[in-house]
Amino acid sequence: MEKPIIQTIIIPLDKDVLPQLSVHSDDKITDAIEAMLKSNLKRIAVSDGNRVVGMIELKDALKKVGI
Repeated sequence: MEKPIIQTIIIPLDKDVLPQLSVHSDDKITDAIEAMLKSNLKRIAVSDGNRVVGMIELKDALKKVGI
């Protein structure tokens, strides 16, 4: 079974949120979950190349992988 990627759950970047940490849009969702849990974050910035393209929330990532 192929692991879902971040692009499937990305949400627009909130103007007031500065990205402390980011993942790439092609990374596995499980990588984003791990980064958020290690850093005690509820959402994380998603980058594509040199720019931030959006955010994902921990609850959406967990839901997408069936947790």
